[in-house]
Amino acid sequence: MVVAYEQNGTINQNVQFSCLSPLPGGLFFDVNTGEIYGTATKWAMSETIVIQVDNDSLRIMVNILNTTKAPDLVIKTDNLPVLLLKTDCAIKISVDGGVGAIQYRAIGLPKGMLCHPTTGVLYGRPIAFGGKVLLTLTVTDTKSQIATRTYWLKMEDEDVKSC
Repeated sequence: MVVAYEQNGTINQNVQFSCLSPLPGGLFFDVNTGEIYGTATKWAMSETIVIQVDNDSLRIMVNILNTTKAPDLVIKTDNLPVLLLKTDCAIKISVDGGVGAIQYRAIGLPKGMLCHPTTGVLYGRPIAFGGKVLLTLTVTDTKSQIATRTYWLKMEDEDVKSC
């Protein structure tokens, strides 16, 4: 997008441009040409930008629309370690894709274990639950994309694998 400055019905190219507003992430401003360029990092937004041309200020509304599909949200963590009875544990769930902040939820964790909703860390000190349980992890991004994955989660009394 180029900002052209008109004086007395004629486009004046001998002016100095400056941008007085912060630009959305990924966009840049050329002070010589008045061009706003780049690839916006935010999805679907409208932003008012104030441009100064010599001593005049212009207000420009920039609309950023989705031109591509948001990257698919995928849970990348393959296997979970064996949990050790009454031993502190922290396991980071890894995801790929999605847009914006990711929310994490775990159903089926043994007593004593929790899932941090914004970091995706399963943590705590597991208490006996009888061998194996089915754990379901669900992640959701700001575009309401959802990814779900299930795991057989095992806990042992001995030091087979540690968290």
